[in-house]
This record gives sequence, structure tokens and C-alpha cells, in this order.
Amino acid sequence: MIRLRDAAAKRETSPPSWFINLDLADGTPWAARGKTANGYLLRYHGLADFEVDRAGRELVCQSRSDDVSDLTLRALLVDHVLPLILTLRGKCVLHASAVATERGACAFAGDSGIGKSTLATSLSLAGFAVLTDDFLILERRETVIASPSHPHVKLREDSLGALLPGATNAAPVADYTTKRRLRLDLPKWGSAIQSHPLSRIFFLSRIETSGAASSAKPRMEALSPRDACMELVNYGIRLDSTDPGLLAREFDFAQYAANHIPIKRLWLPNDLRALDAVREMIEDELRD
Repeated sequence: MIRLRDAAAKRETSPPSWFINLDLADGTPWAARGKTANGYLLRYHGLADFEVDRAGRELVCQSRSDDVSDLTLRALLVDHVLPLILTLRGKCVLHASAVATERGACAFAGDSGIGKSTLATSLSLAGFAVLTDDFLILERRETVIASPSHPHVKLREDSLGALLPGATNAAPVADYTTKRRLRLDLPKWGSAIQSHPLSRIFFLSRIETSGAASSAKPRMEALSPRDACMELVNYGIRLDSTDPGLLAREFDFAQYAANHIPIKRLWLPNDLRALDAVREMIEDELRD
């Protein structure tokens, strides 16, 4: 359940015990998390504070700055807060985009800005259904299952212009980013509203080039189960990194996935013109 409070009705609580602070790439404070008597306080500096109970069953927007729009509040909830809450409810969440293929779900994990959304959008134009953008919900059943989230992607202006020039259905994401949110149509053969067995995970890395970017070629390399496990932990989304139980569950899942799912590193040129070659390489990998 989600409840919104007016900033004027901010609930008085004891000061949280802060355990993590997150900054943007330029050093600007972005977010902080603290423990409270009943759960957690999630603070997005200058934007809003959210409270969530320990079970992840009740979320309250405790306060919001006067100049924060509903659009920005929605983006904070969907893109940042809800993935954290899912981890409290027993889900494993990976910082990844994913598409549905005839062989199962294919995930692309990596740092912010590496090209996860761009690659997923490129594959959607080739007929693959986008399951999720930015965070992937995973569960261990008979195998690893990938569940869909919201059917849209967030793209920078250069990626949007290269992939979908003249797109008219791209909307602003939030006041704190210039990215555009694009809702994607579902392909006829696929379904982005169903869960799919996880078929592949690719960890994206950027090729560093000293010369022309166009001379760089995409490439893949297999990861050992040990290295794959460490990457899964590295790119796992977690609310509380101080909770031994949550960490143990995450490590157990990472070890299982690393030993049962083909996981590779995919090196990407810093060139949007290489997307066709990257897509072909992924399609060849799925056919093997």
C-alpha cells in the first residue's frame, strides 16, 4: 500500500540512523538511507522523503519539497523506491534491462549510462519485447524466472534520435534528468506481461579507444561462475546492505544463477552506429 502525505503533515519521528549516502557522478548528494524504529527512511535530497516498514508492505511519502512535481515524485517511486522495497519482500533485483526472446529472457546489466536501455530499445525494434528498463525482478523456482515491470524505456536525446527519429510519444522522465520516457509497443509474437525463464545475462562494459570509435568492434567473453557471481552481487539492488539475512539470501541466489545461467561480458564501442553489430552478435549467441 502507498500513502501520500502533504509536506505540511509531516509525521514527527525520531532521527533515523543513517547507514548509506549516495552521490551523483559530480559529487552532488543524491540520496541517503536510514533505519527508523519501524523500518527505513529513504531520502532524496531536495526532493522527497519516503518511509517503508521492515516488511516492505507499507510505503509513505512522508514529505516532498514544494517545487517537486507529481511527475518527479512518480519517477522517484517507480524508478528508485519500488525496486528497493521489492528486495524487502524477498525478491532479487538486478540493475538491468531485459527483453523477451523465443529462448527466454535476455538481461543486460551494467552501470548507469552504459547503454542498457539503448540496447533493449534496439532489440525491441528487431521484434523483441522489452520486459523491463533499469531494474529486473528475478526469482528462483525450477530455474531463474524474470518478471516484467513497466513497459517503457528511458533514453537520452542522442539515443532517442538515433533509434526513433521523430518519435512523438516520448515524455519527460522527471525534473532531475533530461532523459525521455518512451512506451514501447508489444511485438505480435512476444508478451511483455508474462514472466519468462532467464536465458542469458550480459554484463555491459565500454571499450576504451584511443583512435576513432568506429574502429572498435563489439566482443563477448564468457565469465567463470565465480566472476559471474561477483558481478551479480555488484549489480544487485538492495535496500539494506547491513542486514545479514538479506545479504545471505542475495549471495545464495547469485551463486545459483551463476552456475545455471550462461553469463558473459559484452564489450560495447562508444558508438551508436555499432548497435546493429551488437544486436547481430546477441542473436547469434541466442541461437547457439
